Amino acid sequence: MFVGMAFGLLMLASVPSQQIVIDGHFEDWKDIPPAVRDPRDDAAGAPIDIADVWVTHDDRSLFVSFDLQQTVNLQVLPGELHLILDADGDASTGAVRQGVAGADWTIVFTPRDPERPERGGMGAGVEVATAEGVVRRSPYDVGLGQAPTFAAGRFEVSIDRKPAGGLTPIGARMRARLAFFDLEGKRRDVTDAFEVALSPRPVPITLQKEDPLLRRNGAPLRLMNWNVLWGSVFEDPAPFSRVLQAVAPDVITFQELTGEDIAGRLTRWLEESHPAGAEQRWTVQVGEVGGGELFAAVASRLPAERVELRIPSRRDRGIRQTLPALILDERGREVLVISIHLPCCGGIGGPQDEARLRMIADLFETLKGWSGAQKIDGVILAGDYNLVGSRTPLDDTMKGLARQFDRGAAIGVPRISGRSRATWRDPKQPFVPGQLDWVVVGGAALQPLGGLVFDTRELAPRWRAAHGLELGDTDASDHLPLIIDFD
Repeated sequence: MFVGMAFGLLMLASVPSQQIVIDGHFEDWKDIPPAVRDPRDDAAGAPIDIADVWVTHDDRSLFVSFDLQQTVNLQVLPGELHLILDADGDASTGAVRQGVAGADWTIVFTPRDPERPERGGMGAGVEVATAEGVVRRSPYDVGLGQAPTFAAGRFEVSIDRKPAGGLTPIGARMRARLAFFDLEGKRRDVTDAFEVALSPRPVPITLQKEDPLLRRNGAPLRLMNWNVLWGSVFEDPAPFSRVLQAVAPDVITFQELTGEDIAGRLTRWLEESHPAGAEQRWTVQVGEVGGGELFAAVASRLPAERVELRIPSRRDRGIRQTLPALILDERGREVLVISIHLPCCGGIGGPQDEARLRMIADLFETLKGWSGAQKIDGVILAGDYNLVGSRTPLDDTMKGLARQFDRGAAIGVPRISGRSRATWRDPKQPFVPGQLDWVVVGGAALQPLGGLVFDTRELAPRWRAAHGLELGDTDASDHLPLIIDFD
């Protein structure tokens, strides 16, 4: 799978021809004609100009993709993008919004704070017009999914046809339009209204005849990446232990560990939950990535050598962080595994995005000097990349691996449902589920065989019972485990 690949995104699952996967790739839309084509008609200086809009559906979801013709963060726009839906196609219900009679609810990307409308907002929301005024709802009420999380010119979203909380379901016919408003509330662009007929097209049914947690082709190396939500693995270890026993990884990259004696506590928990073996012990390396509050770690039950990568800061020439790393000796090949956690938040071009870029640049500067004295056949850079600004940190990681280790690729794997690749979700926040966690590999020694984003809610009851899992075990963190099998 790696042959001839300098750097790029390696997708490890085929997509059924009639299924849209919310992953930020648009090959599955190629046979779907636009529902509306909006001409270039933006006012001078407008940050976006809505162009083509595509719509399709299955019996569970409505899918919408739109081209904004500018590279922007959909959840950190300088204004608001409204997707106005007359969900039931009945003009006598709902309200009139932006010329759509019977509008039942509106999805708002980057809703502004009503108390400070002149400032930019963040996230997404749902607005319902009532006689008493506009009621704001969570994007999780309509099952909103979005990709990509990083800045782009085109996006795709999924919306539940049967939303929660008494919202009007999307029926056999619906009408909609998109409109963009600047920070002053002035409408800068709007599409024609379009009408779509929906039929209950069957979704390809996944019966899960085989256990989704089986290793691909008997893979000798299984990696699991998991951001464990501010040390929750120590505060409430039971669900994490059940997941660890079910997944049975050889190597784990952790983020968001907290507290004292992390290496000792983590080692003891690993030995209790998933013993390495009679003649083996877990090897754990911990690094500081959050200014003394947050730590990352790499743990291996295979023979491994600890490595501490000190990353100097270009700003103060001091030590900003230490990245935890292990060198695995697997079948005579030396594989370097690094747990990475880039700063969160912000949008493209902002200070947080610049910090992510600096961290990647500093990492490869350190690797350049360190790897010259080492024989490294393969590299795994796994963790929480927090790609909510630009995609450049991921691209720079792949390019850096290709430059120093001949090849570099980001591995894309689906959730069990096959409907998205989102690794993060939190209904208590205004941000839409998306892929924040990535595994990026370099060198010729590693062949990815497959994997998944693991959500226990998507695992069939028979397999949950077989593994001793409970329905909400992966709810123990706002991030989901990302599992990759390697040969």
